[in-house]
Amino acid sequence: MQRSVPRPQAGLPRKPIAVLMALALALAIGMGCTSMPRLPADFDLVNATVVADTEEPALVVDGPAGKGSGAAAGAAVGGGAGFLIGGLACIGAGPLAPLCLGLVVRR
Repeated sequence: MQRSVPRPQAGLPRKPIAVLMALALALAIGMGCTSMPRLPADFDLVNATVVADTEEPALVVDGPAGKGSGAAAGAAVGGGAGFLIGGLACIGAGPLAPLCLGLVVRR
């Protein structure tokens, strides 16, 4: 007895999610390009000029000096941001927030 193998339908793609994502990307790019303002009709690059500043650049160094203090300041900012984002993520866990906070603080 010969079994029949179902054939894929000719009209439908095998991966409809990929096709839909590609279509959404194409539409987003198309909408972004068509919504850009057009250049005025009298715009001419021949009349464009470059304006340069004649003064010397001023270099101002403010704050902690040295590599170690700058690294410590950056680490403090990063640690605070991580603590804030981790805390908000744990609050979003709802009733499991105490367990989540315990895991975050333990590490």
